[in-house]
Order: sequence, then structure tokens, then C-alpha cells
Amino acid sequence: MKNRKKNYIFDHKLFKIRETLDEDTEKWYKWFNDNKITEFVPNVRGPNTIEAQRKYRLAHINGEERAIFSVVSGKKDKLIGTCSIAFIKPANSRRCEISLIIGESKYCSGPTYIEINRWLINYSFNHFGMNSILSSTFEDNLVVRKTVEFLGFKKIGLQRSRFYKNGKFCNAAQYDLLKSEWEKNK
Repeated sequence: MKNRKKNYIFDHKLFKIRETLDEDTEKWYKWFNDNKITEFVPNVRGPNTIEAQRKYRLAHINGEERAIFSVVSGKKDKLIGTCSIAFIKPANSRRCEISLIIGESKYCSGPTYIEINRWLINYSFNHFGMNSILSSTFEDNLVVRKTVEFLGFKKIGLQRSRFYKNGKFCNAAQYDLLKSEWEKNK
């Protein structure tokens, strides 16, 4: 499977988006066992296994509840992250929540990080026909909060003690972005 031709969904000079491959799960496994990477990832419980990552991938490659993608560096064709679009029920709400995990630290901020988020937003609105996108993050995750605010998301609230991580409950900052706002401001 390593020699399989990779089909890119999107190609940018800084990154590429492609379907996930079974071989990606070996990297995900390492990332999701690294406390620096998962510090603000609410649903990660360790230790993680390659089998758990494979199971997660297989559960979501059909795209019914969530669409998952692999993020590859633009120049070296190296896997640097994974992102997803989770569809919120009921389906006629046309809402989703975006998620981005960057496993390679040099891509965790700056233009690549911003542009991957832009791609997620555009793909959610234009490909899946969403009307609004949610983003929920730990209240003290300043990188994500500043990123979504920069991209035009509006803070819609704070959920107290939403996430349980590292032995304590943490608040979640809630943001959303409407398609009409995105089109007006982009």
C-alpha cells in the first residue's frame, strides 16, 4: 500500500489535503501519545494504540458522521497532520464542527496553520453545503482562540467544565461562523 498513488483533494503551496490511508495511522498513534500535541485535544485518552487509530479511521472513512483528511506538507509530501469535519445532527441544521491536529510542531502556527483552517472552512461551506461552522476549544488554548477569531468566528459562549483533561475539568470557549459572514468578509 505504500506505493499507492495518492489523490489530493486540495493542493496549496504550503500543504496538500488527501484522503487518509491506513499507513497514516502509524503517525497518528505517535502524535496521540505525545502530551505536547494532545494538551488541548479533549477526546484523547492514553495510552493510544495503532489498532485504536485504525479503528477510528475505518469508522469514519465513509463520511457519514465525520469526514477525515490527512494533511501533507506542500514541499516534502510528508504527513504533518489530520483534520476533520464533524456533521452535527439533525442533518437539516447544516452545521458542522471543524478540527485540526498538527503533529509536526513547526506547522502548529503561522501561515500553514491559518491556510489549513481556511481550507476546512471553505470545504465545509462549498463542498458539504454547511450554513454554520462551530469551533469549540479549551478556554486557555490561546492559539486556537486567536486563530478562529482572526478567521471571523464569533464567540457565542463558554461551557463550564465541558472537558475533563489531566485530572481536572476545563471550560470550553464556543465559537461559530455563518456562511453569510464568511462570504462577506473573505
